Formats: sequence, C-alpha cells, structure tokens
Amino acid sequence: MLEQGLVDQLNLTIAPFLFGGKNAPTLTGVSFDFLPHSVRCSLKEMRVVDDECFLTYRINHSPRHPEQSRRIPWESP
Repeated sequence: MLEQGLVDQLNLTIAPFLFGGKNAPTLTGVSFDFLPHSVRCSLKEMRVVDDECFLTYRINHSPRHPEQSRRIPWESP
C-alpha cells in the first residue's frame, strides 16, 4: 500500500523496551542498504506520556531525488 501511495500517515510508538539481537530483522526486513531509496516522512506531531513517545509522521509522496522511483529497491524492476 505504501508504494501505491495509499498511506498518508505513519504512527509510531517508542517505548523503553529492548529486544532482538544480531540476526533481528529491520522494520522492513531488509538491511540498511535500502535507506537511499526509502520513503521520506515529515514529523507532524509528538507526544510523550510517561516513558513512551508517540510520533505521527506525514508521508512525503514525491521522491527525494528525480532519479528515484517509488519502486522498492529490493524488488526487481
């Protein structure tokens, strides 16, 4: 849905819990090599409640650089 432009907002919660390990996947399941092609977001709102932080991001639907497409880099063209 993200690559089709159907997502306008991302809500994240940061809580003080650590888990995972050496082989734990990233949020997308791929290595950090995808970062230059990742979807850009703008912080819209931030709230802190006790030890948790609630973030709301607006999805920027236009590519950061003209040569970048909306294609996910680990997919074949």
